Amino acid sequence: MKLLTHNMLTSKCMKGVAVGYPLGINASDVRVSEVDFNPEFVAKMIPKLDWPVLYNAAESIGQLEDLPKDIIENYENDHDF
Repeated sequence: MKLLTHNMLTSKCMKGVAVGYPLGINASDVRVSEVDFNPEFVAKMIPKLDWPVLYNAAESIGQLEDLPKDIIENYENDHDF
């Protein structure tokens, strides 16, 4: 599952679920797919994300690498971010 998709999923609509966000991840197989960097897409997605949830999801599957704990200012113009 893509971490961006995970960030937007909820199960609070299911019967018996009071708090359905964020969903937990129990990964048995983690695959990393390299894709071309699209700075415009990333800049548009970041405001829609719950960054702490994204960070914790990446941490839970061992994919933190250089992901910062907090969003930096002017991230739209910082390709290293």
